[in-house]
Amino acid sequence: MRFIWFLALRYLKPRGTFFSVITLLSIIGVLLGVAVLIVVIGVMSGFERTIKNNILGLQPPIVLNDSFPPFQDENGNELPRPAEYLEWRKAKETLATMPHITGVQPFINLVTLVEPALEGRFEPQVANFLGIDPDNKDQIAKIAAMMNKPEKGGGSFEIGSGADGDHVVLNAKLAEKLGVGVGDKINAFSPESMKEVRQAWKKWEASKDQPDQKKGIEDEMHKLLVPSEFVVAGLFTSLQHQDFIIFSLESGQTLSGKASQDYVTGLALTTEDPFAADQTFQQLLAHPAMPPNWGGHTWIDANRNFFDAIQNERSMMFLVLMIIIVVAAFSTMISMIIFAFQKRREIGMIRALGARLSQVVGIFVAQGMVIALIGVSLGAGTGWLILHFRNGIRAWLAEHLNIQIFPADVYGLAELPAYLRAEDVWWICIPAFLLCSLAALYPALASAVGDPSKELRGGA
Repeated sequence: MRFIWFLALRYLKPRGTFFSVITLLSIIGVLLGVAVLIVVIGVMSGFERTIKNNILGLQPPIVLNDSFPPFQDENGNELPRPAEYLEWRKAKETLATMPHITGVQPFINLVTLVEPALEGRFEPQVANFLGIDPDNKDQIAKIAAMMNKPEKGGGSFEIGSGADGDHVVLNAKLAEKLGVGVGDKINAFSPESMKEVRQAWKKWEASKDQPDQKKGIEDEMHKLLVPSEFVVAGLFTSLQHQDFIIFSLESGQTLSGKASQDYVTGLALTTEDPFAADQTFQQLLAHPAMPPNWGGHTWIDANRNFFDAIQNERSMMFLVLMIIIVVAAFSTMISMIIFAFQKRREIGMIRALGARLSQVVGIFVAQGMVIALIGVSLGAGTGWLILHFRNGIRAWLAEHLNIQIFPADVYGLAELPAYLRAEDVWWICIPAFLLCSLAALYPALASAVGDPSKELRGGA
């Protein structure tokens, strides 16, 4: 074994040079393949992690909703509720005792029209209103982390009643579409009133021949179309929630038109591990104390198609870039073939002196392993350095070469994210090492099965 490694290293380093040119090119090929794979997978994992954290900024790990139908008969009369039915306040107390649940908070989610209070050239927009409890410190902290800086016109995180009206926080993109900023006012139309307007409209169409009744319906519609007014207290940035407006739970109940009913859309559950929300949700459903009138979904279910698309893209990118490693393996094979041709006399002499077939093959494989080890190690180090200085490299390319990599105004990211997992590094480095090591087998076997006497005569 010692003479195998001695000859392998001796042939990789010709006299007077540190590496042969062929060996150096093979190492560079492996280095580039591994480095590119690590950089691409690291950046894509960073994007995936950042997007998930942004989604979790507004979406709770588990959402539960009252799944029972309204307790009314055909005439609209209220019916008695089953004994096992739990209102949201009682359900909140019960769910808070469940395993792996760290918090239970009510929320209101409304989708409705919003417009600037002052008339102008900006059209009404469809907005997603999220009403949260001002005492929900965990969620408020997550949203506060997404707030624009006050010095850049971002205002502050204030929701609920203020001296100048009900305060809300808008996504900066939505504020831009509405043409409003901090301190401006917006109008929102109640979804419940919009339903009543549609019903009144049907009555209005049916009363075209009755002027008095028609006038009364028009007056009723005008009253229903009076919007709720809110004051923009701050702006936040989130690429995944561009149509969101955050306000207090009390404001949400007022806008929904169900303040007297103590109305909520559902209960938001926080867990010990948000990324294990699926398992926690299944355990929750199987728990004997789980209220039967409450069901729901996880944040992973709500975004499953999106996450599947990211995972498929990541897997396809990995397979495509592995071609670079395969090309590097072929370059290693070619260098071994050239080496075998150049050293055919020496190989013939070794075999004539009694070297076994496995020992001759071992010389080539050892060379391939050395090339692979050096190339993979340098590639992993180069990839890590590029990821470490990625934002500096990005800024330099933008400043000197005018090359914009993931523009902040498009992707909503001030810095290029990166997240390199240990398993990703192993999945890149180990296959690269094995491919480049095994690439030496063909030239090794081709040289080892030849006739030593012919090799000593120069192949004649």
